[in-house]
Amino acid sequence: MTLTLGAILFAVGLVAGGINALAGGSGFLVFPAFIAAGLPPIVANASAFVSLAPANVVGFAVHGRYLSEAHHSIPLRAAVAALGGVSGSLILIRTGSEAFENVVPWLLLTATLLFGLGPWVKARIERAYAFEGRRFPLLLYAFEFLICVYGGYFGVGMGIVMLAIYEVLGQDKFLVANAVKNFVIAIVTFIGVALFASFGLIAWGPAIVMGLGATIGGYASVSLAQRLSRSFLRGAVLSWAIGLTIYAFWTYLDV
Repeated sequence: MTLTLGAILFAVGLVAGGINALAGGSGFLVFPAFIAAGLPPIVANASAFVSLAPANVVGFAVHGRYLSEAHHSIPLRAAVAALGGVSGSLILIRTGSEAFENVVPWLLLTATLLFGLGPWVKARIERAYAFEGRRFPLLLYAFEFLICVYGGYFGVGMGIVMLAIYEVLGQDKFLVANAVKNFVIAIVTFIGVALFASFGLIAWGPAIVMGLGATIGGYASVSLAQRLSRSFLRGAVLSWAIGLTIYAFWTYLDV
C-alpha cells in the first residue's frame, strides 16, 4: 500500500466515520473505496467490517444514553442481532466470492429502495390500516433478524435499512433509533470481523488505515448531530446510494 493510497483511504474513513455516527450508510463509501484500491469484492466487504468497527463503537458510546428510551427488550434484540450476524457471515464464507459479486448490485438496490421509500411506506400503511408499529414487537424482532443476516453477509446499507424499518415500526425519535442502530450494528460487526479474520478474508493494512480515519470522523461528528437536519443527511446518503447502485449494476452485471 502506497503512501498516497493510504492517505486516500484515511480521508474516506474520516467522511465515512462521520456519516456512520450520524445517519448510517458509510458502507456506501467504504466498500467502493476498497474496490478502487484493488481489493476483490469479498475481501473489500470483509475489510469494511474492520474499518467501521471503531466508528460503530464511537457512535454507540455517543448515543448510548438514548438506548434506555428504546421500545421492547434490548437484551433480546442483542441476541437476535448476534444470531443474524453469525448466519449472514457464514453464508458469505460458504458461498464464496463469485456468488457474492453476482448479488452485490441487487443488495445495493434493496438497501437503497428501503432507505428511500421508508418514510413513504410508513405514511401509507399508517393512513390505510391505522398501523401502529410499536404494538408488534415480534415483527420488529423478525425484521431485525433479517437485517442482521443481510448485515453479516453484506455490511453496506445495513444502517440505513435499519433506520428505515425503525421508522416504519414506530421508533419516532431519531437519536433513540440511531442508538439502537449503532448497538445492533456493533454486535454484527464484531461477529463479522471474528469470522472473516479466521478465514483470512481481511486486508488488515488498508482496513486499519481507514479505521483510524473512521474513528476520528465518528468522534468529530458528535457536535454535528444536533446541527444538521435529518432531511439533509437522508438526501446526501440517498444520492450517493443511488449513484453507487447504478455503478454496481454497470460493473458487475455489465448493464
